Amino acid sequence: MTPQDIAPTSHRPPELSVGLPVPAAVLDARLKSLQSWMTEQGLQALVVFGNGSALAMATRSHGNLRYLLDWDADFAQSALVLLPHGAPSLAIGNVFYSDFAREQGRYAAVRFGKGPALAKEIAALLPAGATRIGIVGRDEIPFGLWTELAKAGAADWIDCTAELVRRRAIKDAVELAYHREAGRICDAMFERLGPVLRSGKQVHEIQAELEYLARSRGAELCRTWLTVGPVPDRCRFGREENRTVPREGDQALLGIMLLLHGHWGHAIRTGAIGRATPAAERLFAEVNDMHRAMFEALRPGADLSAVGNAGVLPPRKGLFQFRSGHAIGHSYEDPAGTGEFPQPYEGSAAPLPNPARAQPGMVFELHPNIFVANEGAASIGDMVLVTDSGPEYLTHHPRHLLIF
Repeated sequence: MTPQDIAPTSHRPPELSVGLPVPAAVLDARLKSLQSWMTEQGLQALVVFGNGSALAMATRSHGNLRYLLDWDADFAQSALVLLPHGAPSLAIGNVFYSDFAREQGRYAAVRFGKGPALAKEIAALLPAGATRIGIVGRDEIPFGLWTELAKAGAADWIDCTAELVRRRAIKDAVELAYHREAGRICDAMFERLGPVLRSGKQVHEIQAELEYLARSRGAELCRTWLTVGPVPDRCRFGREENRTVPREGDQALLGIMLLLHGHWGHAIRTGAIGRATPAAERLFAEVNDMHRAMFEALRPGADLSAVGNAGVLPPRKGLFQFRSGHAIGHSYEDPAGTGEFPQPYEGSAAPLPNPARAQPGMVFELHPNIFVANEGAASIGDMVLVTDSGPEYLTHHPRHLLIF
């Protein structure tokens, strides 16, 4: 990494290497700052629940544990228990990951419990007689677990989610370094896409090869959707819907979602094998116009709902669109700045009454898209950093209609 890779207003931490886990000093500073806030709020403890990364794009709670601890229990649930002073503790829903946490030597206590028993282990880490306890990630805690946890003493459970949302909104130099590297991995996968589309392999085998490339470059998780055919119809994720072999004249869209030490990378490209059809060129031109408008609008102080709606088309026959973009960070859809990007298939694309505004240090995925029945599809997706002087791409592979 070079100094130019870091935002101008940030300072590069010592010995930062994106090939290694987040430096312990960075995590300790985040925890101590949060503990100071807890003292100001009169909190006697804070419980931060998080799913493991196995849920990938389907969980936001995972991002809080990555931000505070760089912790991931994969398919298991975990909870950080933080007191106003001292080292953090963890309650974990898998015995093997409990052993791993103990080996790290960073925690005051590590406790293991499966299912509702996890709630009892969380409660055992709370101070006796505590009445003011903060909770983060409540919306993703399973009902049975919460039912048990809520019985813990006479505690007044205080939702502190907004504080973690605020802290995570603006990325520091460490986070930006990982996001930049995640963008480079996406670029490498796009570079490899053309050769593997002509390899004679089935589409799901091509996905596996591309995902392996990401893992070999350091990503702990990579998911792709790859749609290949004469008329692309939808995002295709699974093996059973991707058993075809690409052919000359097929159109192709690749979406990449990956994690690098808990920092998401995400990008989309559109192309054709040999030649693009007139329909593909027409749809791509529409997406390109939306992408340009969204990028140019993403400046400090910008109304984020206006940015999101710049990627939404008026309804027309056969048209389908998913969200045109979202904030990205330790969660695939980071909590600060995602709600302003409407989800067209869920209802109205009207602006929010009090939308958030773009701030330097925020990172977004801009991916306007269009799927039209019996015509085709197109999308361009890029990670974009808001800087003091305007938007900056963190992914750099060519954005034109690719010919493979």
